[in-house]
Amino acid sequence: MKKRLRVVQIGTAHDHAGDHIDTMRSLSDDYEIIGVCEPDDELRKKALNHISYDGSHRTYNGLKWFTFDEVLKMEGIDAAVVESDELSLVGYAQKIADKGLPIHMDKPCGSDYGAFERLVNTMRRKGLPLHIGYMYRYNAAVNYCKELKESGKLGDIFSVEAQMSVYHDSEKRKWLNKFNGGMMFFLGCHLVDIVYMMCGEPEEIIPLNISTNNDGINSLDYGFAVFRYSNGLSFVKACASEVNGFDRRQIVVTGTRGSFVIQPIEERTGGPDVEEFAKAHVTFCDEGSKHRFEKAGADIKFGPFGRYTEMMLDFAEIVRGKRENKYSYDYELAVQRILLKACGNFNN
Repeated sequence: MKKRLRVVQIGTAHDHAGDHIDTMRSLSDDYEIIGVCEPDDELRKKALNHISYDGSHRTYNGLKWFTFDEVLKMEGIDAAVVESDELSLVGYAQKIADKGLPIHMDKPCGSDYGAFERLVNTMRRKGLPLHIGYMYRYNAAVNYCKELKESGKLGDIFSVEAQMSVYHDSEKRKWLNKFNGGMMFFLGCHLVDIVYMMCGEPEEIIPLNISTNNDGINSLDYGFAVFRYSNGLSFVKACASEVNGFDRRQIVVTGTRGSFVIQPIEERTGGPDVEEFAKAHVTFCDEGSKHRFEKAGADIKFGPFGRYTEMMLDFAEIVRGKRENKYSYDYELAVQRILLKACGNFNN
């Protein structure tokens, strides 16, 4: 019989914090949520009113609340889930690492590369799992594309075109001023991960982040960066002022033997656990050369699947020692380094 992990969640400020609680609740054979720590009184009050994605319940209802000092003194915890605001994630995680617990931490991994490197090295030295919450790593369409890439069916990958946009309200766009790099830091991080996954580390990174000045707000709400490789170019775009941007979220992976288009990356069903579909179109070279000016290839629909379900199942299995983490310490350092360069904010 598999062991249920006794976990505590640190923080509620991250946009995905409530979804993590609901996902772990749904995985009751894998997780026992001991409680939640939210040091900020206002954020704790806000969390108590958080409604689940499907609208059926208050996410944090019935959970115990602890101070951070109480968490650090706790015995019998198997892991911690860190879901504070983006700039506090690494600080909390470092103290949890010093305590000696496996960590699932949301992203992006802070603005201080040196601090993140210290966290990674602490986890590495202690042999502890560090699991970062890039949920597109567990998107079924992305995983199938990764399989095609690794099998060689797409040939040599020379380009990834990745877009993740949305129309945020004015308050959210003002909030982006907290981050060097604005929208590139906030949502572009997901796509930087995909570019690195498919193409590796670029030779040059050209940040082109800018403000649309929508509503007179000067935050960098239009994130754009180009990644130059010896055999091609890739780009990441994340805009907070794009009408219907969510529906146009897409990833295009192009190789010498085929192409793979995911659009939309996610399509919500309205079901529990942020359930969704993903749609893709794959074309291999033989089909493409036969139908140069016509539609070729095949449409594929993936799902439904929980947006965070496979990710949290993966973390549970890694902590139990039943599965290797596919994303190494060095992989996570590379993604963060590339992200900060794409934000124009890498100082090391």
